Amino acid sequence: FNSSNRFAVVRVTAGSLYVEDCSLAVVGSSKLDFVALQVDDPSSQSGQKTAGGTRLLVSRSSIRGASLTGFLCQTASVDAVVRDSLFITRDAPVVQFDQAASTDESDERRLLVAFSTLSSRSRAVVFSTRNADQFIHTDVKFLNSLVAAEPGAADTKVQAYNFRLI
Repeated sequence: FNSSNRFAVVRVTAGSLYVEDCSLAVVGSSKLDFVALQVDDPSSQSGQKTAGGTRLLVSRSSIRGASLTGFLCQTASVDAVVRDSLFITRDAPVVQFDQAASTDESDERRLLVAFSTLSSRSRAVVFSTRNADQFIHTDVKFLNSLVAAEPGAADTKVQAYNFRLI
């Protein structure tokens, strides 16, 4: 647990994570915000930046829960792929990119969602920016995927990001 009342089921701070043929579910209700897969900035733990960023692959897996964020990125450099998977959340976004400290112009966050379904009664994809001076290039691609959210759930602005449907 941390000070923001957010609990990560799986938390990665450096390296690579491969999730295949798994099911992560949160049932019941709680005052905590749950996150299935959270990628944090390694420098927040060690004070040093690691080369190459974090890599994440989710394949043939399901993530579901009432107040469960499927994937939370809190780092400046990540390469993530979700393929043949199902993410269903209710009151939380399926994917959330939070602002991360970055001093390196080569930092990039990439997410490819292929042959998957993402569904939320809240928002499907959220970009949080607190400081426009520290813009991190974020590339989100959807390939043969279904993304659904409640109509009018949010007025998220994504024009500063590379957001493509393939």
